[in-house]
Formats: sequence, C-alpha cells, structure tokens
Amino acid sequence: FECLSLKYNQVQANIERRWHCGWCLGDVFYIHGGWNNAGPQDNIVTLNLKSLKWDVLKTKGPSPSKRRWHSAIKLSNDSRIAMYGGYDGKPLKDLFFFEPETANWTKVNPKGEEPTTRCRHKIYQIDSKRILLMGGFETDRAKVPSKDFHIYHMDDSSWEKVLIPNAFFLTRAGQEIARLDDHNAIITAGTDLNGKPTSDFILMRH
Repeated sequence: FECLSLKYNQVQANIERRWHCGWCLGDVFYIHGGWNNAGPQDNIVTLNLKSLKWDVLKTKGPSPSKRRWHSAIKLSNDSRIAMYGGYDGKPLKDLFFFEPETANWTKVNPKGEEPTTRCRHKIYQIDSKRILLMGGFETDRAKVPSKDFHIYHMDDSSWEKVLIPNAFFLTRAGQEIARLDDHNAIITAGTDLNGKPTSDFILMRH
C-alpha cells in the first residue's frame, strides 16, 4: 500500500468537511453535506481526480437540508445516488435520489411502513429493486441503536418493515458495510446494542 497526500491545483472556500457523505463516479469525487467551522452544509462539492480541481456543483430540484450523519449509496443498476436521513438539528427520515448527469435532486414520498428518524445509520442496496435501511440512532441523544430494519422497494416506492434472523449482530450505529458480491456483505465496527464500540466483522447474506 502507498498513501499520498494530494496537492490540489485549485481550492474552493468552505470545502473542509466532517460527518459528510461521499461517492466516486468516473474521475470525479463527490462530497455532500457534513459540518465544518462554518456550520452545517447542504451543497455538493466535487474534486476532479485528473485535474485535482475542486468545484461547487449547482443542483436543481428540492435538495436535502443541511445535515450530517446521513447515508448515501451509488445505485448499481443506474447512475443515481440514494440518500436517507441524517441530522440537521433534529434526526431526519427523508429519502432523496440524486442524478449526477443532470445534477437534479428528487425527494421521494414513499408509501408503506415508513422508518423512524435515523442518524449514523447505513443504507445498502440489496439488488436492483431493494434498499435496506439498518441501524443508526433514532435521536441524537440515543445511546442504543435502533433494532428496526426496513426495505425500500424502488419499483413501487414503498417501505416495508422486515424481520432479520439474528438481527442483534447487525444492530449497531456508525458502522461500515461493504458488498462482497451479489449475495454477501461485510459489516464492521460501530456502536453495539450495549452502547459500546465494537470491532467485530459480520458476514451478512441476502
């Protein structure tokens, strides 16, 4: 392994971030939201990985509020980004899709059994039609993660509360999840049901 500190050719003001979301598409790295010394942020800043120049993306549509501790994923079956929840002074339970090609935000008004508010949670794409919401805190002062799991069905824009066997292994906040293949993912670290940090690795099959 080799780690290098990149020297930017152009720097935009107010790009420093923490507790944000990020994703990479082609030669462009995107950052949304987060906090810095100027307070909460709601914009998208991009870094061109070839020119090493930062830019502030001008977006359209109903955009998410200024927030941190939210979760975003690049969908595997199209170019959109899905984003859920976070904290903007209060925990949130809103769902957005972002289309990078048009820089357009869409706020979703789903039907079904909607999840509670979440921050420090994760969303994960199960397949081309389903997104799993797992873990996180229901309030900013909570010490124990949510035990509820929900699936968002993209074909009819609906939420479904689901029961997962041995879910206590997956019940955590501030965790990371990485896809291994079409049927397996690794979940690691976070805050467990006892409100304590954990460093274990869990294999989730779906």
